Amino acid sequence: MSPVRVRLRRAAVEAYLARRNWTKSQLAGRTGIHRSHLSDLLAGRKSAGPHVRQRLLETLDASFDDLFEIVSPKA
Repeated sequence: MSPVRVRLRRAAVEAYLARRNWTKSQLAGRTGIHRSHLSDLLAGRKSAGPHVRQRLLETLDASFDDLFEIVSPKA
């Protein structure tokens, strides 16, 4: 059995940023996540680990379901 992935919902993050009038670079700085890593997360090239997920949730004051989706691997 392959592990599931946790994918960041790009549109949701962009909506949270727009409400705060923040850029992606500002979000990266506030969370301590490198800008290129955040870009990879938003593009779906990487999956967010537990610490990164927690930092994003706390910084954006969001729920898990607001920002992330569970993705089953392709069969």
